[in-house]
Amino acid sequence: MAYKALYRTYRPLAFNEVVGQKYIIQTLRNSIKKDHIAHAYLFCGPRGTGKTTLAKIFARAVNCADYNEEPCNLCDNCLAIIEGTHPDVIEIDAASNNGVDEIRDLIEKVKYAPLQSKYKVYIIDEVHMLTQGAFNALLKTLEEPPAHVIFILATTEPHKVLPTILSRCQRYDFGKVADNDIVNRLRIVCEDADIICSDDALQLIARLADGGMRDALSILDQCVSYAIDGIRIEDVSEIYGLVSSEELITMLRLIHNKDVDQLLSLAKQYFDRGVDIKRLTADLMEISKEILIYSYVENVELLNKLNKKEVESILYDYRAKELVSLIDLLLDTIEKYRFSTNVNSYFEVMLIKATDLFNKKEEVKVVVEKTEPVNVVRNVDDLKNKLKEMSIDVSRETFEEVKKEVVENIKTPEDVEIDYEMLLEMLVEANKTQKEKDLSSWNLFNKYQFDIQYAKYANLLKSAEIVAASEDSLILAVTNKSIANEINNFSDTDELQELLVKVLGNDRCVVALIAEERTKLIELFKVRRSNGTLPSSKSYIKEKVEQKIETPKNLSVEEKVIQLFGQGNVIIKED
Repeated sequence: MAYKALYRTYRPLAFNEVVGQKYIIQTLRNSIKKDHIAHAYLFCGPRGTGKTTLAKIFARAVNCADYNEEPCNLCDNCLAIIEGTHPDVIEIDAASNNGVDEIRDLIEKVKYAPLQSKYKVYIIDEVHMLTQGAFNALLKTLEEPPAHVIFILATTEPHKVLPTILSRCQRYDFGKVADNDIVNRLRIVCEDADIICSDDALQLIARLADGGMRDALSILDQCVSYAIDGIRIEDVSEIYGLVSSEELITMLRLIHNKDVDQLLSLAKQYFDRGVDIKRLTADLMEISKEILIYSYVENVELLNKLNKKEVESILYDYRAKELVSLIDLLLDTIEKYRFSTNVNSYFEVMLIKATDLFNKKEEVKVVVEKTEPVNVVRNVDDLKNKLKEMSIDVSRETFEEVKKEVVENIKTPEDVEIDYEMLLEMLVEANKTQKEKDLSSWNLFNKYQFDIQYAKYANLLKSAEIVAASEDSLILAVTNKSIANEINNFSDTDELQELLVKVLGNDRCVVALIAEERTKLIELFKVRRSNGTLPSSKSYIKEKVEQKIETPKNLSVEEKVIQLFGQGNVIIKED
């Protein structure tokens, strides 16, 4: 027996087997159940999303002798329609039967009653291919069809169908199938067909299918023929000329570092490997977009091609403005590919242009003398982030000097002793209304995570959990002692209090606790409450909140550097 392709073998035979299109399926089911069946339907949407499949299922459902939510697929009508031999279900390919004569012949047969079923169903695929004359010939029949006739028109380009035809049909717009739905269906197929395929390979196949279930099965079919001991993500990449996320990130780094020699060498390797350059350009644009989005919202759920670790490995190499410029260039290049006879040359030119987006900026030369430890910067990441926050570019050589100095003088924040009497007072004053109000505003800290003045405090607070809140105080829970110490050390600083005013509406006395301290506080509160010994005064909190906040100063670049490293540790040299 000849081999049957996977997309044909696993074509759905019932509504509940169709992937996606839930609202369409529900509407069709209800129309059959209530006997509200229209005379003409238009199924439109991208290829491989189930238009023809649903048309055939619907044709079986309306003619099924034992329909109960699903066609039985066992009666004579169902079996004949599945085999394609039913005289009352006629499928026409408008791409090859698009003339007036073919449509007139169809119209002539429409008036005859069905031979062995309730409805005569005409499925016209690629209906947009009909000529103007053929559309006009079909128009009158669509307007006043016999009661026993149902037309189902399927197309990928509804804008090419005459408006007068569209107005006489119930229109159903099929959407692209979600990647997760495709992956789940592919898993079922692999299990049934004894195909070994890794999860990451299935995810890649789903992305390549671009919302088409049929395309996904065709890709899987091709991979089965190529792979021997199971399908891996490397097999899919080799077949379709793709590059990995790691390679894409490497290319972005080379672009940022203006390493034209390495970039062109890498491009030549891709040409020799037969990599799809158009898809490579689109992938570069896609990951640049994901890095840009993550820099603003830090939401892992919005990432498709990259994971959190990959994004953060390159995030701080780029500024948002640079990413936007790079995305614009990539989009412009993708558009030019349509008119190019030599895509490879366009790609090389684009890489060179991309490196020019990162012009050499004015450098602030920072020399750190070994006098006192650098207390403001606690680790190398803090140093790098602070320089980025302040929009200061430091040459690579200078940064290495600074990094070495920081590593040698890392000073972790000292543990802050927790005053449980003060915390008990805070709990007494806390109320649910204030907590809910603060929770509704908490996401606003994201707005300040790249602000020069408030970034450090916003990044510390945004991931903290509110334990209790009042108008004067705030108790937070954090994941580790280091973060708790950071918040507690900075709790009285002007910048932190100013940020609290901007986000929450007023300044607070802030204390951060880790899990053990939180548990101890809750247990202590229960004991003191049962004993009637909880504090009642607000002396602790008043002492904190009565400190006056000074107006922030507009510092120059030199003053910012001095503030960062300390007056005794910085020498500013002008070229």
